[in-house]
Amino acid sequence: MQRDIAIRPDMLEILDNLMGSYTIRKIIVIDPGEGDLKRAAGLVDPDNILTGGYAPADQADYWKDLVSRSILAR
Repeated sequence: MQRDIAIRPDMLEILDNLMGSYTIRKIIVIDPGEGDLKRAAGLVDPDNILTGGYAPADQADYWKDLVSRSILAR
């Protein structure tokens, strides 16, 4: 049983189509853009949405930018 999934924003539509077949508890959106977290919130409770990314640890600007894009207004 798949409970947590890390997914690129461009795959959220496919995940939406599969939600009836799988029990997904938590979505980790990789490098979300504007609106991607809202789309994910349509699939699971907003408290179960995380963001993630890939970059070397010394890329402080990347991580700061990711944090700034990781806010979901309620």
